Amino acid sequence: MLKFQKLLRNFFLKDVVTKKTSPDRKRKIKQIQTQVKRLDSVQPDEVNNAIQELRQIGTSAVPILIEALEQDSVQLRSNSARALPVLGASSYQAIPALVQALSDKQASVRQQAAFSLGLIGALTNIQSSNTNDTLVKQMLPALVSTLDDESIAVRSNAASALGMLGEIAVDAVPVLVEALDSPDSNFRADIVAALGLIGEPKNMVISKLTESLNDESPDVRQCANFHLERLSAINSVVIPP
Repeated sequence: MLKFQKLLRNFFLKDVVTKKTSPDRKRKIKQIQTQVKRLDSVQPDEVNNAIQELRQIGTSAVPILIEALEQDSVQLRSNSARALPVLGASSYQAIPALVQALSDKQASVRQQAAFSLGLIGALTNIQSSNTNDTLVKQMLPALVSTLDDESIAVRSNAASALGMLGEIAVDAVPVLVEALDSPDSNFRADIVAALGLIGEPKNMVISKLTESLNDESPDVRQCANFHLERLSAINSVVIPP
């Protein structure tokens, strides 16, 4: 925690030195400092409140949250990853740092980083620009590799993240299809959902969703049926009897 406190001091000192700091700016700096420190808490309410405060602050909190992803505290790294997408489309700046966090030694950090990448990617796709699109495409290989993570929770979040990206994640479909052999039914359900949300290539996706209607898990079957009906409504795809 001492390292992080020093980082905060240096960050805000640099801000004060390099900018004409109005009283409003000074208040905002202090707010960011206070709320990011709260992310190191083990109390869920404390963390949730801090994230909502950071959401109100907005874009100016992104750089220090990116720095926090490299700090010693596991709790701080995980909660910083969780907070970033809440700040909106401007959090696309954190994509490279979150991709790096997919290699974190702690599964909880990798799990949150994967999910946050999906959320940020979805936001970025909605408010697209050439720069943002390039960053989103950078996350694809990392998320695909994370489908082989040793933690099933991390793998599931990687699958969910790919689904959130939609058609831009079409190159991940063959790897997702291979992962349908997993013995974990929750992971299979997340893969089925991802395939349904990506939706392309249609023939492969429809085929695998149809096969999943016979899965031994009711959750997987329900998920497959939902996405088949969804694709039918969107694309006039004929659902097999």
